Amino acid sequence: MLEMSCNPRPLYRSWCGLESWALQNRRSAVWLVMLGTAVDPTGGLLLALEHAYPNLHVVTVDLEWLFRDLPTKTLFSSGQWADSTWPAKSLSNMARLALVWHYGGFYADFDTVCLRQTEHLRNVVGSQSANYVNNAIFHFDRHHPFVHQNMERQNISFNGALLNVNGVNIMSSTAKMACNTTNFDELVAQSRGKCRSFTVLPQSAFYPVSWENWKDIFRLGAGPDLMKKLNSSFVLHAWNVFSAPYPVRVGRGALYDLVSSAYCPITKRRVVDEERVWYSPY
Repeated sequence: MLEMSCNPRPLYRSWCGLESWALQNRRSAVWLVMLGTAVDPTGGLLLALEHAYPNLHVVTVDLEWLFRDLPTKTLFSSGQWADSTWPAKSLSNMARLALVWHYGGFYADFDTVCLRQTEHLRNVVGSQSANYVNNAIFHFDRHHPFVHQNMERQNISFNGALLNVNGVNIMSSTAKMACNTTNFDELVAQSRGKCRSFTVLPQSAFYPVSWENWKDIFRLGAGPDLMKKLNSSFVLHAWNVFSAPYPVRVGRGALYDLVSSAYCPITKRRVVDEERVWYSPY
C-alpha cells in the first residue's frame, strides 16, 4: 500500500485497510510505503498494529532509485506528474507499477478492505465492468511483462488533466490487447479470464460494489443484506474518490462499519473509543 500525499498521519480508513491485509495474510509481509520521512505515532495506533501483526512493516521510498532504469524514468524526471491536476494520484499510479516491477506482489489502494486470504492469487487483475479492469488492486510476479507494458504506455500517454487516463484506462487498454478482447465480462465467462500470462478476475473478486453504487457501502441499515454480496469476494473497495466526505457512524448498520468489525478490529476499537465516526484519509 502506498501513501503518496506526504500525510504523516493516515486516518482510520487507511489503517483499517492496512490492518485487514495484515490480518488476512499473516504468512506474507504487508508493507506501507510512505513518501514522507516518517509516520506520526501520536495516538499509538501504529504501535498497536505492529505489535499485533509482526508481518506489518512501514518504510519510506527513494523515488530517484525507484524509477531509475524504468520506462517511467523520463516521466518522473520531467515533473509532469507534479504539475498535474492530481499530483499524488499521478505519482501513485506510477509508483505502484514500479514497486511491483522491482519486488513482485500485491498492490492495494488505501480504500480497500481485505476480506480473505489472497496469498494463492498470482498474476491477477480485477475487472470492474465489461470495459475496464482497475489498477486499485493487482498482483504480478517480479519483472512481469504486463507491468512493463503498462509503464511504457504511462510514459507515452500521460495526461495530467484527466484522473483515470494514467491508471485505470492504461491498464484496461493494455489488458485488452494482451487478452485479445474488448469485453472483460465475456472473457471471464468464456475462459475464466485467462490471458497469456495473467488472469482477469470477475467483478465480484475485488469490486463487489460497483462505483456507481458506492453509496450503498455507507448507507445506514443496508449492511446486513449487502454482506451477502461479499461471499465470493476477496476485497471490498470503498471508492474513496467519491466517498471521501462520507462519515461512517458506528452501530448504524452500514456495510463498511460491519466489515470493519471483522477485518480491522484493532482500528475499529480505536474509532469506538475516540470518536464513533469513520472519516476518510483524503
